[in-house]
This record gives sequence, structure tokens and C-alpha cells, in this order.
Amino acid sequence: YLFFFFFFDRTTAQPERDFYIYFIQPFEPPRFRDEARPDEVFFRLKGLDDAIKRHLSFFAAAQDLASTASGGAKSIYLDKAKDALRDMSKWLQEKQMTAYEVTYQGKAKTLQEWTKGVSLRDKARLGPEERINFRDVVNVISGLALNNQFAEVSPEYPTFSVLVTEANRKQLIGNALKALAGGSRTKDAVAILDALEMLDGD
Repeated sequence: YLFFFFFFDRTTAQPERDFYIYFIQPFEPPRFRDEARPDEVFFRLKGLDDAIKRHLSFFAAAQDLASTASGGAKSIYLDKAKDALRDMSKWLQEKQMTAYEVTYQGKAKTLQEWTKGVSLRDKARLGPEERINFRDVVNVISGLALNNQFAEVSPEYPTFSVLVTEANRKQLIGNALKALAGGSRTKDAVAILDALEMLDGD
């Protein structure tokens, strides 16, 4: 499901989710009272400096001008928008750890403060040559914040030592099934079988 709603209007018509991760708009954010629920994490872009505001203004202006232009002028505006978007992405990559504030149960800390004593790379299960992206950062920080909630709500849920995603789930299950059937035990297969407690003392 994909829901579009304000977090203070959580729907009761749909089944409850296990957790909610919200990104609060940085400009003119809605007023609300944080109820400090154990299943909610809020991300706020607080460290807006002149550089990001300028990149955002250029992007918005170029997009607006491109929407009414044609031919060569439209291409120029779209190129300017791409440049501004690239600059915003670069800014976010460089500043995300101090610019974002994450609030969980009423306590707000920067991304950097959330990761004290924690290796983001290890938690995101990245190889030595891989770069961590913002989605990985959000997943890791949300996992750190929601850790106790997960343990309380689903204490028997397995903990996987490999990252299981929509994209790799089918392959991981296939590898685990092959290993159960007597095939080779790949690292991924062992990780899945170990999490599911199916290794019989191995």
C-alpha cells in the first residue's frame, strides 16, 4: 500500500502498519503535537543553509520556466534544473549527518548523534567499495530508533545477518532451499537458514 496523508491523520480504515517513518516538509511544516508513539520516527531537514536554499530556488525556477518554454529554451531550462538537482544531491550527501534531525518518542537528535558508536557501513551491510546512500541511512537510523519497539511487538521475529529486500528476497530463498535440498551452502543461504534456526547445530 502507498498512503498519502498527514501523520496526525493516521487512517483507521486501513490495517495498522508495524511502523511509520515521516519526512516533515522543511518549509512551512504543519503544526502538530508529537504524541511520542513508539512506532513513529520523524525526519526533519533542519540545517538549511544559503547554499541549499539557492539550489532549491534555481531548481524550482528552471522547472517552472521549462513548463512554459519550448524547443531549445526548454532544453536549456531542463539542463539547469538537472544541474540544480545534482547540486542539491551533492549537498545532501555532504551535509545529511548534521542537517537532518530525527525524532523518536519526543527525543530529537541529528543523524550524527544517532550513529555514535555505530558503524553505518556495517549496519547497512555494505562492501568496502560501496557508498552508503540516503535510503540506507534512513533504514539504519529508523532501525536503531525502532529496535526496542520491534523486539516488543515481534520478539520471535528472526534477525537476518544479511540485508533482505524486495529485490533480493527471491534469490535468498532460492539459495536457502537449494542448501536444504543438499546443494551448496552459500554465505547467503547459511545466513537465511541460521536466522530461521534451521541449521541443526551447524
